Amino acid sequence: MLLFLLFCGLGSEDEAVWQVVDHSYVQAVHRQANEAAMRQGFHPDFVMTIQTEDGIRKMSLDEWATGVAKAEAKAEPPRNIRAEQRQITVEGNAATVVLDLYRDEQKIFTDFLALYRYPDGWKIVSKTFFRHPK
Repeated sequence: MLLFLLFCGLGSEDEAVWQVVDHSYVQAVHRQANEAAMRQGFHPDFVMTIQTEDGIRKMSLDEWATGVAKAEAKAEPPRNIRAEQRQITVEGNAATVVLDLYRDEQKIFTDFLALYRYPDGWKIVSKTFFRHPK
């Protein structure tokens, strides 16, 4: 797998960033609803900005994780989720990831994630997104 990623232009830092995004965001939030796995890859001060008709609403990690925990409690089977990387940029201890998220092969979100590298690894610190019309 690593050879494929290097061949495709993904280096070890890019791969480390993607592993966090895939594990704690794509899989834990969207596919399986696993709060503990979600929190592993998010910084406690994470904030999601949501554009509303009235401006910007900010959602904390705790607010979002509460919703994931409620979905987890329902014990639903994993959802048919697929993520496509559009761009990973790493510069020093900062990174950004742009990805398209599909549910049942319908594009539902284009996500813009920002990460910082800490002594214990990469952590997602913010998210903005575009919700695609159904």
